[in-house]
Amino acid sequence: MRELRAGLRDTLTIERRYFHKDGHLVWGQLTVSQVFDGDGARMISMIQDISERKRMETQLVKQAFHDELTGLANRVLFRDRLHHGIERRNRGDHHVAVILLDLDGFKHVNDSLGHAAGDELLKVIGGALPTWCARAKASGKGRVRTFDPSMHTEAMQWLELETDLRTALDRKEFFLEFHPLVRRESGRVKGLEARIRRAHPTRGIVPPGGFVSIAEESGLITSIGRWVLMDVGRTATTWSHDDDFDAPSVSVNIAAKQLESDTLLNVVRLALGISGLDPRRLILEFTESNVMREPEAVRVKLEALKELGVRLAIDDFGTGYSSLSYLQYFPVDELKIDRSFVRLIESSDRDAALVRTIVSLARSLSVEVVAEGIEDIGQERHLRSINCDIGQGYLYSSPLPAQTVEAFRARAPSAPVRTDRRVTTPRVATPA
Repeated sequence: MRELRAGLRDTLTIERRYFHKDGHLVWGQLTVSQVFDGDGARMISMIQDISERKRMETQLVKQAFHDELTGLANRVLFRDRLHHGIERRNRGDHHVAVILLDLDGFKHVNDSLGHAAGDELLKVIGGALPTWCARAKASGKGRVRTFDPSMHTEAMQWLELETDLRTALDRKEFFLEFHPLVRRESGRVKGLEARIRRAHPTRGIVPPGGFVSIAEESGLITSIGRWVLMDVGRTATTWSHDDDFDAPSVSVNIAAKQLESDTLLNVVRLALGISGLDPRRLILEFTESNVMREPEAVRVKLEALKELGVRLAIDDFGTGYSSLSYLQYFPVDELKIDRSFVRLIESSDRDAALVRTIVSLARSLSVEVVAEGIEDIGQERHLRSINCDIGQGYLYSSPLPAQTVEAFRARAPSAPVRTDRRVTTPRVATPA
């Protein structure tokens, strides 16, 4: 741009990725030209969608370096990788090896059944080779795994599940329910946590346990997570409130791959911009194990998110590193005590002492504490006695469909009523 303004060039062209208004990424070509008229110099800008061109370029590169039949690396790519491997070995920081695979009797397949059958056999072998490598890698570094037919069966089942999940995203089969967080002293709704579900065409309603692990391993979690943030923004702005104090917050769980992605900050910014949701009402939840994987890099990302005005929470506290020291290191606003500690709070002195310590230290750091998984009156009373202000669990309410949230909030506050160990009928009301 400096060269353009200085008159050293007439036109500047930049290719980069942009967020579409519905949240997905597209490739765009930005062209900026400088023109002169009677009023002086002017800049004319034009953005062209080049996503299809980029897709074709990617396809051409793949064809240039991969075998068209099997999809495996071809001779050109092999030589390139081998060259780099030898260079690293010569620097003394790497070992390199070449493995030769041969198929016994392959010539007889071509001669007896024809080249078409030989091609099909190569496709099967090529598919088995990702399967083998993926299984060995999943077992840990420096491992050798022997192939057995069950691996191929599992790989095909996994592929079917992944394809089914992509179809679900395209067909808009996902929807959200919202689990209330309650201020126990008043019984009012402080906020709601978004819980994703899938309306499967044959299996009915599928909870997150039925698809989240597949989404995370396949990388689809970033696309699903982007949809969740967009939908949460649209939904939360429909909830009525008289003032900022009265407005309920909405919490969204952020998966590890979303946190690792370079697009999370822009997705959150876009979701806020499109919906008009007050950033202070959006709480992003991260598990403690995820934030501690690469603490320095994560801290930079969390601080960037905080600059948008959103709030940050540590979810399932106590199941990972269980250290309160990092609450000072990360810009955390809220801490959610894992339900496993709440469940044993009446029967285990150790768990009761741990929860009491967490609440006390978090309050000293001005961090709000939420107790998850409250299911009976005894747990609720114990948490009240140690000044844990916010609770979540079936004692207060099950997750609510979006269209019933307003009716739930409008009810008058009332004390939770125990039915066996779980309350399935919402008894709490209006926000605080």
